[in-house]
Amino acid sequence: MRKRLQFTWVISFLLLPFDLPYFKGFHEFKLKFYASLASNFTENSIGFFSDNYGFWLAFFILPIVIFVLTFLFNFKEVKSIDFGKGIHFLLALVLFKYGMDKLFMQQFMRPEINLLTMPLNQFDKGFLFWTTMGTSRLFNLVSGSIEILVGILFIFNRTQRLGQLLGLFVFGFIFFINLSFNIGVKGFSFFLWLGCLIQCFKNFKLYWVILSSCLKEKKRLTALKAFTCLAILTMLYFEGKTRDDATVVERQFKVQNSENWTKIYQTKQGYLIFEDTRGEKESFPILDQNNDLLLIKFTR
Repeated sequence: MRKRLQFTWVISFLLLPFDLPYFKGFHEFKLKFYASLASNFTENSIGFFSDNYGFWLAFFILPIVIFVLTFLFNFKEVKSIDFGKGIHFLLALVLFKYGMDKLFMQQFMRPEINLLTMPLNQFDKGFLFWTTMGTSRLFNLVSGSIEILVGILFIFNRTQRLGQLLGLFVFGFIFFINLSFNIGVKGFSFFLWLGCLIQCFKNFKLYWVILSSCLKEKKRLTALKAFTCLAILTMLYFEGKTRDDATVVERQFKVQNSENWTKIYQTKQGYLIFEDTRGEKESFPILDQNNDLLLIKFTR
């Protein structure tokens, strides 16, 4: 079963409409092939770019078809090929590509001057995240180095188990970021995590034995420790719930017939912010709020 999954993953990785590093020409050929194939079933134009309707259609159908075909045809000759090495090679290739791009600031580029002057409400979540990461050289240096290190671990047989385990966290974290900020490579990052998970199946018993031995060496939590942990988690929960249920309103007003002020903002943090004609802002804490009446601390 594991060899069938490995075969399915490698073939699907190569045939799905992923924009693979170093294979730009092949990617354009795949897009044309999928477009011509879709034209036989519908007159509507279907795109197969990342995370759109056509992409997800191919994402779910193609691997299932390939996996079923491994049972319909003679799979003995294919079994002799180690597709696990193919998974390690492809995962390492992706990690090297995007790791180097981060080190040289080619993935999260430094934002252009026109982006730095744009209001935040004109950015969507994904573009705002992409732009913000480009301002941090340290983030790109550390994250790129980690990806390259995991890619190196995938290459050598002695370190592949460690690479697989670290890869689960790296690809899982990347997928979580793409999902949280609605970045258009969610399917690609999930498929990378899935390939790493398939490779971990073989060593699952080993990981479980190591985890079990570590847990046995730990002393059991006493009733006092358990009660303390429960109390802390309960306080954190209600603290977060209190903040979420706060009745502080977030509003924005335009000021008319004023020579000094152009806009007024009421923030969720409990401040009233005045913006003047020069774009400069001055904030005042809200002491009390009663319907439309605000009491602020005015200081000069």
